Amino acid sequence: MRHRMMGFGLLCWVVWMCSGQSHVQADVLSFTEESGFGFAQTDFSPGVNIGGNNPLTFNKFNPGSGQIPAGAVLQNVAISFDWGFKSQLSALFPFDSNPASSISINSFGGITLARPNVSIGGPGDDSSKFLFPTQNFQNTASFTSATPGSFETSPVSTYFHSLPPGYVVPPSDQPLSLKNPGSPLLANITPGSPDFTKFVGAGTVTFDVVATAGYNVPNTSGNATGVSLTDAFPQVALTYTYTTIPEPTSWALMGMGVGGLLLARRFRRSRAAS
Repeated sequence: MRHRMMGFGLLCWVVWMCSGQSHVQADVLSFTEESGFGFAQTDFSPGVNIGGNNPLTFNKFNPGSGQIPAGAVLQNVAISFDWGFKSQLSALFPFDSNPASSISINSFGGITLARPNVSIGGPGDDSSKFLFPTQNFQNTASFTSATPGSFETSPVSTYFHSLPPGYVVPPSDQPLSLKNPGSPLLANITPGSPDFTKFVGAGTVTFDVVATAGYNVPNTSGNATGVSLTDAFPQVALTYTYTTIPEPTSWALMGMGVGGLLLARRFRRSRAAS
């Protein structure tokens, strides 16, 4: 009897160990979505700053849906933010000028990402609404002419915080003029964060994005005028990190195995004492 009990206990223990669930397992689920407007124009007429606002929407971490196990427990949400701007400056000289007319154009802009499920109107909002500080770019060009004409920067200047993976720069945008190059901005939302629950359950979670741009013409002479065309895009990626727990049947097998071993040990001690 003792040998059968011990053998059964060992069998259950071995089966549980071989099931591959002897400890909590961690898997990583990641997916990337780009802005719905891609590169979108942010200023639509000279001297007017109009922001482009487009929420980015992601699926929440919902155990039992898709490929997420029903018993999965979310441990961390990593949010990465990458951004870019295109800037093209031009000048118009409608009349002859003697001496030649000159103009300097300074364009600027910023892109802001809100905390999850928080609405923002632009960089002027309270910074507590932002997931990251507003990211900025600046571009300057000068033109001079004595005769009528239109002049523009070519190629288009493109600014990236960092080049998004897989993004191919169009030939018309080369060479790149990088400003503050580096890795995407990264934030980790843990269970202790007040935003953590926004990522769990059915439905979606959104991030408001506001991109603004404008320009000024600090040095103008003669009849020259200037124009700035600016486009911006955001890229956000979520990485969910979660743990899975063993199935109840695995816990039962482990319990039976441990119980069998303990009983066998007890019988062995009893027999030795007698």
